[in-house]
Amino acid sequence: MKRVNLKDIISVSNDKSSPLWDEVTTLQFSTSVMAIPRPVMIGLGVFILECDRRSAGTHILTYGGYEFVVESELNKHCSEGIIGLWKYLIDAGLSDMSKVCSHDYGKLEHFVRRNGERVPVTIDGYQTKMVTAPYSAEGIRATLYIRQTLVRDDLLDEAEQTLHGRVVNLAPSYDAQRMVQ
Repeated sequence: MKRVNLKDIISVSNDKSSPLWDEVTTLQFSTSVMAIPRPVMIGLGVFILECDRRSAGTHILTYGGYEFVVESELNKHCSEGIIGLWKYLIDAGLSDMSKVCSHDYGKLEHFVRRNGERVPVTIDGYQTKMVTAPYSAEGIRATLYIRQTLVRDDLLDEAEQTLHGRVVNLAPSYDAQRMVQ
Protein backbone atom coordinates (compact mmCIF):
# COMPACT_ATOMS: atom_id res chain seq x y z
CA MET A 1 0.00 0.00 0.00
CA LYS A 2 1.34 3.43 -0.90
CA ARG A 3 1.61 5.84 2.05
CA VAL A 4 1.01 9.55 1.52
CA ASN A 5 1.87 11.92 4.37
CA LEU A 6 -0.60 14.79 4.17
CA LYS A 7 1.63 17.11 6.21
CA ASP A 8 4.12 17.10 3.30
CA ILE A 9 1.69 18.85 0.94
CA ILE A 10 3.12 22.15 -0.27
CA SER A 11 0.15 23.36 -2.31
CA VAL A 12 -3.25 22.37 -3.64
CA SER A 13 -3.95 23.54 -7.18
CA ASN A 14 -6.80 23.16 -9.63
CA ASP A 15 -8.12 24.70 -12.85
CA LYS A 16 -11.36 26.08 -11.41
CA SER A 17 -11.90 28.43 -8.50
CA SER A 18 -12.45 25.57 -6.05
CA PRO A 19 -11.59 21.85 -5.86
CA LEU A 20 -15.33 21.31 -5.42
CA TRP A 21 -15.98 22.41 -9.01
CA ASP A 22 -12.91 20.82 -10.61
CA GLU A 23 -12.95 17.12 -11.48
CA VAL A 24 -9.25 16.61 -10.68
CA THR A 25 -7.15 18.49 -8.13
CA THR A 26 -3.36 18.42 -8.02
CA LEU A 27 -1.51 18.00 -4.73
CA GLN A 28 2.08 19.15 -4.90
CA PHE A 29 4.63 17.56 -2.58
CA SER A 30 8.32 18.45 -2.29
CA THR A 31 9.35 15.56 -4.57
CA SER A 32 6.20 14.61 -6.48
CA VAL A 33 2.78 15.61 -7.75
CA MET A 34 -0.43 13.64 -7.23
CA ALA A 35 -3.76 13.99 -9.08
CA ILE A 36 -6.81 13.50 -6.86
CA PRO A 37 -10.38 13.12 -8.20
CA ARG A 38 -13.15 15.23 -6.65
CA PRO A 39 -14.84 12.51 -4.51
CA VAL A 40 -11.51 11.54 -2.93
CA MET A 41 -10.68 15.23 -2.40
CA ILE A 42 -13.94 15.66 -0.47
CA GLY A 43 -12.98 12.64 1.65
CA LEU A 44 -9.57 14.17 2.38
CA GLY A 45 -11.29 17.37 3.51
CA VAL A 46 -13.52 15.45 5.91
CA PHE A 47 -10.47 13.51 7.14
CA ILE A 48 -8.53 16.70 7.93
CA LEU A 49 -11.51 18.20 9.80
CA GLU A 50 -11.78 15.04 11.92
CA CYS A 51 -8.01 14.92 12.56
CA ASP A 52 -8.19 18.50 13.83
CA ARG A 53 -10.77 17.46 16.44
CA ARG A 54 -8.70 14.55 17.76
CA SER A 55 -5.25 15.28 19.06
CA ALA A 56 -3.69 11.93 19.89
CA GLY A 57 -1.96 9.38 17.74
CA THR A 58 -1.45 8.63 14.10
CA HIS A 59 -4.42 9.15 11.82
CA ILE A 60 -4.78 6.92 8.73
CA LEU A 61 -7.33 7.11 5.91
CA THR A 62 -7.42 4.08 3.58
CA TYR A 63 -8.78 4.21 0.05
CA GLY A 64 -7.92 1.93 -2.85
CA GLY A 65 -4.21 1.14 -2.68
CA TYR A 66 -3.37 4.30 -0.70
CA GLU A 67 -2.99 5.23 2.94
CA PHE A 68 -3.25 8.95 3.65
CA VAL A 69 -1.42 9.55 6.92
CA VAL A 70 -1.15 12.33 9.49
CA GLU A 71 1.56 11.12 11.87
CA SER A 72 1.28 13.62 14.68
CA GLU A 73 -1.07 16.19 16.15
CA LEU A 74 -2.63 18.35 13.46
CA ASN A 75 -3.78 21.94 13.46
CA LYS A 76 -5.93 22.50 10.39
CA HIS A 77 -4.39 25.98 9.97
CA CYS A 78 -0.76 24.78 10.10
CA SER A 79 0.15 25.16 6.40
CA GLU A 80 -1.25 26.29 3.06
CA GLY A 81 -1.35 22.69 1.84
CA ILE A 82 -3.48 21.53 4.76
CA ILE A 83 -5.78 24.56 4.48
CA GLY A 84 -6.26 23.78 0.78
CA LEU A 85 -7.61 20.33 1.67
CA TRP A 86 -10.60 21.52 3.70
CA LYS A 87 -11.30 25.26 3.39
CA TYR A 88 -13.10 25.01 0.04
CA LEU A 89 -15.79 22.82 1.66
CA ILE A 90 -16.58 25.50 4.22
CA ASP A 91 -16.41 28.28 1.60
CA ALA A 92 -19.00 26.39 -0.50
CA GLY A 93 -21.47 26.47 2.38
CA LEU A 94 -21.02 22.83 3.35
CA SER A 95 -20.52 21.60 6.89
CA ASP A 96 -19.28 18.29 8.19
CA MET A 97 -21.44 15.90 10.17
CA SER A 98 -20.93 12.62 12.01
CA LYS A 99 -23.54 9.99 12.76
CA VAL A 100 -23.87 6.26 13.41
CA CYS A 101 -23.03 4.29 10.29
CA SER A 102 -26.17 2.98 8.58
CA HIS A 103 -24.68 -0.37 7.51
CA ASP A 104 -22.72 -1.11 10.72
CA TYR A 105 -24.00 0.34 13.99
CA GLY A 106 -20.60 -0.19 15.63
CA LYS A 107 -19.00 2.52 13.46
CA LEU A 108 -19.35 6.22 12.74
CA GLU A 109 -19.66 7.86 9.34
CA HIS A 110 -18.43 11.37 8.65
CA PHE A 111 -19.46 13.38 5.60
CA VAL A 112 -20.16 16.88 4.32
CA ARG A 113 -23.70 18.17 3.98
CA ARG A 114 -25.56 21.29 3.03
CA ASN A 115 -26.50 23.39 6.03
CA GLY A 116 -29.78 22.22 7.50
CA GLU A 117 -29.69 18.77 5.86
CA ARG A 118 -28.78 15.49 7.53
CA VAL A 119 -27.65 13.49 4.50
CA PRO A 120 -24.36 13.51 2.57
CA VAL A 121 -24.19 15.95 -0.31
CA THR A 122 -24.22 14.38 -3.79
CA ILE A 123 -21.96 16.10 -6.31
CA ASP A 124 -22.06 14.85 -9.90
CA GLY A 125 -23.55 11.56 -8.75
CA TYR A 126 -20.96 10.80 -6.05
CA GLN A 127 -21.47 10.62 -2.29
CA THR A 128 -18.36 10.48 -0.13
CA LYS A 129 -18.36 9.08 3.43
CA MET A 130 -15.49 8.40 5.78
CA VAL A 131 -16.19 5.45 8.11
CA THR A 132 -14.32 5.10 11.42
CA ALA A 133 -14.45 3.04 14.57
CA PRO A 134 -15.74 4.94 17.60
CA TYR A 135 -13.30 7.25 19.34
CA SER A 136 -10.02 5.64 20.32
CA ALA A 137 -6.89 6.96 22.00
CA GLU A 138 -4.57 5.76 19.22
CA GLY A 139 -6.01 8.01 16.52
CA ILE A 140 -8.29 7.63 13.55
CA ARG A 141 -8.26 4.53 11.35
CA ALA A 142 -10.74 5.33 8.64
CA THR A 143 -11.92 3.95 5.33
CA LEU A 144 -13.27 6.09 2.53
CA TYR A 145 -16.54 4.95 0.93
CA ILE A 146 -17.54 6.59 -2.33
CA ARG A 147 -20.97 5.74 -3.69
CA GLN A 148 -21.89 6.56 -7.26
CA THR A 149 -25.51 7.16 -8.14
CA LEU A 150 -26.68 7.37 -11.69
CA VAL A 151 -29.14 10.10 -12.51
CA ARG A 152 -31.21 9.11 -15.54
CA ASP A 153 -33.49 11.54 -17.30
CA ASP A 154 -33.96 9.45 -20.44
CA LEU A 155 -35.91 6.44 -19.15
CA LEU A 156 -39.17 7.51 -20.80
CA ASP A 157 -37.39 7.85 -24.12
CA GLU A 158 -36.01 4.34 -23.79
CA ALA A 159 -39.45 2.95 -22.89
CA GLU A 160 -40.91 4.48 -26.03
CA GLN A 161 -38.18 2.93 -28.16
CA THR A 162 -38.72 -0.64 -26.99
CA LEU A 163 -40.31 -2.91 -29.53
CA HIS A 164 -43.90 -3.81 -28.81
CA GLY A 165 -45.07 -7.13 -30.25
CA ARG A 166 -48.62 -7.96 -31.19
CA VAL A 167 -50.13 -11.22 -30.09
CA VAL A 168 -52.41 -12.77 -32.74
CA ASN A 169 -54.30 -16.05 -33.18
CA LEU A 170 -55.31 -16.61 -29.59
CA ALA A 171 -58.28 -18.64 -30.77
CA PRO A 172 -57.85 -22.38 -30.27
CA SER A 173 -56.52 -24.28 -33.22
CA TYR A 174 -59.04 -26.94 -34.31
CA ASP A 175 -56.34 -28.82 -36.20
CA ALA A 176 -54.36 -29.29 -32.98
CA GLN A 177 -57.46 -30.59 -31.18
CA ARG A 178 -58.07 -33.18 -33.92
CA MET A 179 -54.48 -34.38 -33.65
CA VAL A 180 -54.87 -34.92 -29.90
CA GLN A 181 -58.04 -37.00 -30.36
